[in-house]
Amino acid sequence: MTMAAVHRHTWHTGKNLFSILTELPNFGVGRIVTRRRWVQMYPKEEPSYYKITRVKIDCTRPDLDQGEVWGECTYRGYSREGVSVSIGAWWKREWELIRKTDEEEFIKFTPKAEHFHAAPNYVRLPPLLEAMAKKQLDDKGVKVDENDPPLLKLQVNKGYRYNFYQIEGEKSVGEY
Repeated sequence: MTMAAVHRHTWHTGKNLFSILTELPNFGVGRIVTRRRWVQMYPKEEPSYYKITRVKIDCTRPDLDQGEVWGECTYRGYSREGVSVSIGAWWKREWELIRKTDEEEFIKFTPKAEHFHAAPNYVRLPPLLEAMAKKQLDDKGVKVDENDPPLLKLQVNKGYRYNFYQIEGEKSVGEY
C-alpha cells in the first residue's frame, strides 16, 4: 500500500511561469498571469495578477525554462500603475494564463484607495558621516558644494508585499 503525499497542495499542479510564456508570441508581453494559490485564497472581489511587461529568457538553457520576468502587479485589489516589478517564484508550478477572452472579466474590479508610500531614492548622510565624507573629498581635492551634500542611495525591494515603492529616474531626497 502506498501513501499519498500529505502536505501536497492542490495549487502545485500547474506549470511554471516560463513554461507558459515560451509558448506565447512575444513571450507573453501584455498578457495577464496569476498564481493558482491567489485564485483559491482570495475572492474575485480582490483579484491578484501580473500583467507581463518584460521578459529576459536565459537562452543557454535547452528548454528556455529560466530567466527573469517583470510585470505590473495587482495584489488583492491594490494596483501600482506604471511600476514594473520583478516577478518572483516563477519556478513554482502554480501559474495560470488568463485567456484573452476572460481578461476583461478577471480584472474588472473597483480599485481600493492606494495606501502605498513613495520612498525617496536618496537620503542625506548622518551629520558625523557627512562631515567625514566632506573631509575625505576635500583631501582628494574634490570641491564640495554646501548646497549639494553627499547623499546615500537607497535601494527598495519592489515586491507586492511592500507598502512603498521608488520612482526610478527621479532624484528625490528624503529626510532622516
